Formats: sequence, structure tokens, C-alpha cells
Amino acid sequence: NKFAKMDTKTAKKVKDFLMEKYDIEEIYAINIININPQSLMELRIILEKSFTGKTFTDKQLEIILEELEDIKSS
Repeated sequence: NKFAKMDTKTAKKVKDFLMEKYDIEEIYAINIININPQSLMELRIILEKSFTGKTFTDKQLEIILEELEDIKSS
């Protein structure tokens, strides 16, 4: 819990959102929650080994980051 970047309820929302809307594999969704990327480069690095992650454009990654911020702030 010392390293938690968000509460459990928000983390579950983010994981479900990433898996359902963007078809991101669970392990990568969890990594995104744990690392809480703030830039395209950070998000791209997390997703680079993911089959799904290789198909995202910079614009799509920007949108994902914006949507993640919206979920975390709600």
C-alpha cells in the first residue's frame, strides 16, 4: 500500500476501462495502474511488449492518458 498510486476502487475502474475499451491485456493494465504513466513515452514503454500496445498511434495514446486522468480525478 505504500506504493499505491490510487485507491482500490479507482484502480479497478482503470483496469476494467483499459481491458474493455482498448482490449489491453490484464498484466499490462495492472502495470499501467502501478506505474501511473504521465507521458506518451512512459505509456509506450509499458505497452511495447503487448500485442495490443503495438497497434496504438501517438494520438490514441494521448487519448488514453487523458481518459485515465479523467477516471482518476472523478
